[in-house]
Amino acid sequence: MIESWSRPPEIHPGYTVAFRFIIPFKDLSLGKIDESKDIKWIECDFDKDLTEVVLLFTSQSAKISEWPAKQSMGSSLLASYQLPNGETMWLVYYHIKAQPEYFIDYEKNLRSIRARMSIVEKEKLSEAENPRLMIGGSRPDDNSRFYYDINGKMLLNEFLT
Repeated sequence: MIESWSRPPEIHPGYTVAFRFIIPFKDLSLGKIDESKDIKWIECDFDKDLTEVVLLFTSQSAKISEWPAKQSMGSSLLASYQLPNGETMWLVYYHIKAQPEYFIDYEKNLRSIRARMSIVEKEKLSEAENPRLMIGGSRPDDNSRFYYDINGKMLLNEFLT
């Protein structure tokens, strides 16, 4: 399935957040590691609740010292690319402490997924070696898209308890 997204508005002059990938620490797991691939590992900060990986674009006029959110949020740089249109695409991550409403929405979404899963889907989930699930949406504050990366085994354990 191919989906066309409208570009979100700028969050600050010259800065557009396109996508967020959110990983709750309680959903971390480690599957098989393919040593032949060049993988950049992100260290955990267990004093926080989440890691947020953000894809954003900056215009040529944006004022940037090194990379976006380095000073304001303590972000780390994963990658950057100069685009043909003169913009720069950045992939950064940072660890955050979640607000209480995050956990309410998170649990509500998990309950909704569990309620909609068929017995066959639950069986497939239990047979998978390292299953992952995605919850997606759009943030109302900046209209960026996001996905939560969920540990499928933890979701399955909820079915069994």
